[in-house]
Amino acid sequence: SSSLQSHPQGVMLMRSPCPQSGALRARGHRVTLFASEGSDPALVPDPVCPPTGDALGDPVACERIERAELVAYERIMEAVARGGFDIVHNNSLHDLPLRASNTLAVPMTTALHTPPFESLAEGVRAAKPGMIFAAVSPSLAQEWQSLVPDARIIGNGIDLSTFAFSPAADPADYVFWSGRIVPEKGTHLAIDAARRAGMRLRFAGPQPNPRYWNEWIAPRLGEDVAYVGHLSHRELARQLPPHARAATGYDGDPAREILHVVSPPSSSSSRPGGSASTPESPAG
Repeated sequence: SSSLQSHPQGVMLMRSPCPQSGALRARGHRVTLFASEGSDPALVPDPVCPPTGDALGDPVACERIERAELVAYERIMEAVARGGFDIVHNNSLHDLPLRASNTLAVPMTTALHTPPFESLAEGVRAAKPGMIFAAVSPSLAQEWQSLVPDARIIGNGIDLSTFAFSPAADPADYVFWSGRIVPEKGTHLAIDAARRAGMRLRFAGPQPNPRYWNEWIAPRLGEDVAYVGHLSHRELARQLPPHARAATGYDGDPAREILHVVSPPSSSSSRPGGSASTPESPAG
């Protein structure tokens, strides 16, 4: 966005590091990226703690993770306060940076990339007045409407040197899904939707929830459904259109998985409806 381009030095608070910091550096900006240990070294992160992982419903692990993340974000905000930055881009899901924005002399912009949940919503309510919020889609902005009525809409960036545009679809006979393989992403719904449309499915992503994988995903695998691993962006690009016939996405409705058809299939419906079962947030 223009607010970032106009500042020579900024800091990014990231839950999951992304190529945005590298793109900003390529444009001549000085960027400090606070992220967990083990993040992609090409992004030149400033590591603040080991990866905290997923509690998977374990209350003891949940408490441990909350303590570790609180300490990490306190360290981050202390560094921001004394760092001489021009702007802060907050892409985290923790409420502390939002609350601490009231003590900063520099502007902060916050990306909204999940639906509201209690702690993040409380952080938004406590944020410095006048903060700019950017939602990654119109539907997400609508979900935040009551708390952030004037959120700007800025979609997630795409590196076109990796995900190159092609005006014509390849005649491949499969659809592709990618993301974290967890209940809230609806991987099982993508599998069911592809089968209902009579299409083969390939899918990729990390498996942070063993129970969900074992109970909801593994039993659905077969000749028409293949898991291809946790892929890099470049590897993902080789799976997507024009190589795949379509990409699938989850719109948040547990009864609906959407097939975004790139090359029209023989099936008469590209958006299967009907009811579907969904797991009750399985623990590990």
